[in-house]
Amino acid sequence: MRLIPRVRSGISRAVSVHNAQIIDLAAVREARQMGMFRAQALRALDRNREALEHLFRTGDLFNPAGAFEGEGLLETRRHLQRLLMVLDELSGEGPVPAARSSEQVHALFTELEQLVGKMDRMAERAEAALRES
Repeated sequence: MRLIPRVRSGISRAVSVHNAQIIDLAAVREARQMGMFRAQALRALDRNREALEHLFRTGDLFNPAGAFEGEGLLETRRHLQRLLMVLDELSGEGPVPAARSSEQVHALFTELEQLVGKMDRMAERAEAALRES
C-alpha cells in the first residue's frame, strides 16, 4: 500500500491509494436493526406456533373461548408474516426489489415498528389467556 500526501488548505494528511475501505455506518445500523427485528419476529412466530399447538392439543381450540383466542393467534401470525415480508423488502432478499429512496425506507421502518407493537400486544394477550386456561 502506497501513501500519497494530500494537501488541502495548508493541511497535509496521508491517503491510502489501494485497499481503501469505506464503511457506510447508516447501512450497518439499518442492517443491525433489521436483524434485531427479524430475530424478534422469528421468536414471536415460534411462541405463536406453540400457543396454537397448545390450543389444539388441549382441545380448547374447539370451544368458543379457545376459538376466539385461536383467531387472535392467527391474526398475530399474519402480522408476523407481513413483518418478515417487509424485512425482506428492505433488505432486497424477497421477490420485491429493495426500497431505494429514504422516504420508502422510512415508511417501511415505521410500518415495522407498528407491526412489532401490534405483535407484542397480541402475544401478551394470547399468553395471558393461555395462563388462565
